[in-house]
Amino acid sequence: MKKITDSIDKIKNLLNIEFDIHFVEFLNREHIPKKRRGIYIILDGEEVLYVGKGNIASRQKEHLAKITNQLAKNHKEPKGWKWLRTERKAVPDNWKFIMIFTNTKSEETAMEGVLIHMLQPTVNDEIFGQK
Repeated sequence: MKKITDSIDKIKNLLNIEFDIHFVEFLNREHIPKKRRGIYIILDGEEVLYVGKGNIASRQKEHLAKITNQLAKNHKEPKGWKWLRTERKAVPDNWKFIMIFTNTKSEETAMEGVLIHMLQPTVNDEIFGQK
């Protein structure tokens, strides 16, 4: 967790932005705001699985569908999520969810890109298969 919080602190100083950060259990939807956008990080123990942005509640629901193989028929399954589900047999029971709320979409986009670069999340398309 220290690597993640250190990275977030570096980004805050580098980009000179203000944000709110919240730590919750991935499966605890009652603590995930229904209508807020932001950046989110999915963790399995100390491993960063995914970094993303958007409407946090809907993105959490989509990722839960991917890991439990509940995707709608018309959705293409990303390779990293398929690998995580089939090869690693990952289950979200103990996953952590970090939510970061910025003030603008441009801050959100910048912060997501830097976090992906710094944290090298296992199943992000930009990283998957390169480790």
